[in-house]
Amino acid sequence: MLISRGNLKIGELPSFSLPVITTCPGMTPFCERYCYGLKGNFNLQNVKDANDRRLEASLRNDFVDIVVKEIRQTKEPAFRLHVVGDFFIVEYVEKWIRIATTLNNVIFFGSTRAWRCDFLSEVVKRFRDLDNVYLKASTDLTDSVHPCV
Repeated sequence: MLISRGNLKIGELPSFSLPVITTCPGMTPFCERYCYGLKGNFNLQNVKDANDRRLEASLRNDFVDIVVKEIRQTKEPAFRLHVVGDFFIVEYVEKWIRIATTLNNVIFFGSTRAWRCDFLSEVVKRFRDLDNVYLKASTDLTDSVHPCV
């Protein structure tokens, strides 16, 4: 199974996360130092392994079909994207556009720093602009000082 079933913050809502840092091209030195994905349960090896498996799966051609099926099975009205991790390549965002378009009765929500990256900003905007997607820009005071990696 690729999706997770809830956590302390979001309750039972399903979610999808990726490894921290390596999938965060929009990170700043501030978020690299203070990211909550580097603390607590996120440091457990089984959590890291699960996020690594999700990253590998996200690159597969059948990723959209698998995730659509898993989200449908939850019968939940909302889905949390990236408790940790972020949009890291255009093709990955396009897959989430296909997922959200297919599951237009599910609300997808999360935050991202990918808006900072020229190579991702347009596709992230397309995803954000879907009627069932609520994506907020994650920011900190060093955004303007440090360019996207």
